[in-house]
Amino acid sequence: MLNPNYTLPNRHSISKQYIPALYEKRLREVKELVVQEAKHVCLTTDCWTSRNNESFMAITIHFVDSNFSLQSILISCSSFNENHTAINLSEQIQKTINEWHLEGKIELAVSDNASNIKNALDLLKLKHLGCFAHTLNLVVQSALTIENTLVDKVKTIVTYFRLSTVANNKFRTYQINNGIDKPKKLLQDVQIRWNSIYYMLNCFIELENPIRGTLGLLDKAPQTLNSDEWTIIKELCTVLRPFEEATRAVSERSNQLDEQNQDQPDYICIDTSSTSNSPSIWETIDMSIAKLIPSGTSKSRATIEIQRYLEDGMLKRNLDPLKWWQEHKYNYPYLHILVKQTLCCLGTSVPCERIFSKAGLILNDRRCRLKSEKVEMLLFLNYNSI
Repeated sequence: MLNPNYTLPNRHSISKQYIPALYEKRLREVKELVVQEAKHVCLTTDCWTSRNNESFMAITIHFVDSNFSLQSILISCSSFNENHTAINLSEQIQKTINEWHLEGKIELAVSDNASNIKNALDLLKLKHLGCFAHTLNLVVQSALTIENTLVDKVKTIVTYFRLSTVANNKFRTYQINNGIDKPKKLLQDVQIRWNSIYYMLNCFIELENPIRGTLGLLDKAPQTLNSDEWTIIKELCTVLRPFEEATRAVSERSNQLDEQNQDQPDYICIDTSSTSNSPSIWETIDMSIAKLIPSGTSKSRATIEIQRYLEDGMLKRNLDPLKWWQEHKYNYPYLHILVKQTLCCLGTSVPCERIFSKAGLILNDRRCRLKSEKVEMLLFLNYNSI
């Protein structure tokens, strides 16, 4: 039974007492963890502007702890309203590094490919890696300019179905009348979402027959694609699929990393698994690894441990290398130390992107007057929750 004498705390108590107290408690715990376990870290950073035009800068660190688990921690997501020059960015990053006692521990810094953040990390003399997922996205966006006219034509049709209630209802009815139990909707691309054009095009060709049939029944409908254009769209999807696989693979977080943020974007509603008719980026990688026979060089034979490691079996791509090293660390007493130093490095700045996705949900139209200090507390508690 609930205690009838208990008084629920009001919103002022939660906002001004409980959240700050919980934040200070968790901050102390996380700092203790970093001091004890973080000997070599990978840093990721990015900037974001909220709905009320307030700029934020997020910094996360990643390290392998004593149990060979990859830890991911948000150490800062603070208001940053200075000009985004390399000097200002470097000063903010250096301030955070000093606050968390990370001087000399950063093995790699990952960010997008903007020149200001690259120059800022150079000023700090940090080894920099451009976000692999961001680079892939730029490559795809650049290549798609060749077919801009056709992609825009598809966008026009998709937008028409999404905005017109009559067209959408007829589209749904057409699918039901043709034996589709669960009618699907067309997907709209989102400029800031990686791979969203691929998902739009893939869904478009999947629903080719309902689209052709419904457009023929509507008045003032946009012009449909001709047979050559449908063929080009299908070939585009074949070309884009390996890029989608690669981006999705490097953007996914392992089970050791903050599992609450692993929700898939709501615009992905189609099956992205490989089919026998579609090339996969992993087929080439797996075949190359399968042909690789570990062998020691003349230098490696001078070290028994390296020789033993080189002659050990190759780990499958979909297995967890950190778990393997946890089980074999006593067999490699020196190499496992190097592993902790290098396997903390990420290939993307996706952790910061996910923080800003969460920030967008917190700083929505109805809560855009939240103070930046409160936003920082909420994001820190959400990301670093136990």
